[in-house]
Amino acid sequence: MPGYEAGIGAPDLTIGYGDVADPALDAYQGTPDLVGGEIPPDFIFYCLHGKRILVNERTTADAGSIQTYTSGIAMAALLRQRGRLVLHASCVAKNGAAIGFLGASGAGKTSIAAYCHQRGYALFNDDVLALDVREAERAAWALPGGSTLRLRPDAGAALLEQFEDLPFVMEGSAKRIAVVRPAHALAPTRLRAFFMIDTHFGEANALVPADHATALQYLFHHTHARNLLQHPVHRVQHFRLCSAVAATVPGYYLARKHGIDQLPEMFGLIEAALEQAGA
Repeated sequence: MPGYEAGIGAPDLTIGYGDVADPALDAYQGTPDLVGGEIPPDFIFYCLHGKRILVNERTTADAGSIQTYTSGIAMAALLRQRGRLVLHASCVAKNGAAIGFLGASGAGKTSIAAYCHQRGYALFNDDVLALDVREAERAAWALPGGSTLRLRPDAGAALLEQFEDLPFVMEGSAKRIAVVRPAHALAPTRLRAFFMIDTHFGEANALVPADHATALQYLFHHTHARNLLQHPVHRVQHFRLCSAVAATVPGYYLARKHGIDQLPEMFGLIEAALEQAGA
């Protein structure tokens, strides 16, 4: 499987090719133990029991696409089978506090995370943020994931040296992928705040605290694989976890001007909000 290596010891997760039309899968149809998806023309996957990702053995997708899809939408679906809340977000951490950046594609999640990383924050995730929501503790913990950044040309050229030498994420994509090596092993870290990025660029950068209803709606709609997990068990769990995070983790609405040159001002607003919140 492109982009993956065999682990040491008993596997916690297996990813591999197989027959997605195998009749043995029929026994799990309509249950929480089987979640599937398809990306045209022929990338089909199934997540089984939260332990296995099965990819169509006849897919014609290129290696970069397979790695992107399995580590993205398929991994998100599997982690949700395990009871995690998986957000369309980037995440960084510093001094024992994790912060997330939520938003649609093109909102600037990766650019902001990369800018924070250059200023001393550890990169936790890019695009897929898995949370261990501990309702009894009234807390959510960010789980460290991939150590890569997928940047568009304008952001990459401004933030990274020799960006043009980096490989493309996959065929047909303008984004390039950079590997970010952490200074030390990352451990689950408590999420202290999340920032909801407005995709409609305005005339000024502004940051305002979000009320519970706004935060809940944003978390709900920016959950990965939301449309794939339609079993009642998953739907009830999803709403419950979003509600718990909205009620216990401060959320902020970030309106922004267009342009990479706006990152310093946005970073200042973010740090000021964190300092005020004691995060």
